[in-house]
Amino acid sequence: MDPTRRSRSDAEWLAGLDLESQDHPDVCQDLAVLLGRSLRRVLGDRLRTLDLDDVVQDSLLQILRSRDHFRGDSRFTTWATAIALRVAFTELRRRKVREGRMVPFDAVLAEAAAWGRDGSPEPAEIVESHGLVEALQQAIASSLTERQRVAILAELRGLPTVEIATRLGTNQNALYKLIHDARKKLRLALERRGFGADALHGFVAEAPSR
Repeated sequence: MDPTRRSRSDAEWLAGLDLESQDHPDVCQDLAVLLGRSLRRVLGDRLRTLDLDDVVQDSLLQILRSRDHFRGDSRFTTWATAIALRVAFTELRRRKVREGRMVPFDAVLAEAAAWGRDGSPEPAEIVESHGLVEALQQAIASSLTERQRVAILAELRGLPTVEIATRLGTNQNALYKLIHDARKKLRLALERRGFGADALHGFVAEAPSR
């Protein structure tokens, strides 16, 4: 049966992912297929630079390790997809850093200004999960100051925090506070649009890495 059409409740997903469950292999396989389809839909051509099977397996491991932290604010599959997308985008950013192909900061400044003018940017590396991308776009465009918008977009594009702080004329501690405040605004804006904390995990609720 197509796992995307299987009627499985959140409780059934969680129970099936228990290592002691006799359904564990089948449930993991169904979830792997689901995650693979979501990643293909969102990443498109960028998947050519990644090993999809590796990303899915890494995602499954993180989901299994984090299973007890699922709070039920959103559907389990939404939460799991968000984790898989975070894993994929983290690997894409790492590869850009290694290959020296990061987005120029001036391009981030231009993008942030465009978001502020019309609120309809290209999603680029912002995640899509059950309407999350559209809501996140709107929140970034309407809820943040220009400076917060630049910091968030630069971080999402994978620029090092040292460079972001330097270009914004600040220090890293102040930058962490700026990004923290921006993420808090985004989280509140998205929650008002009906997205629970589970769906947002790793994107606007997670502290930036140092």
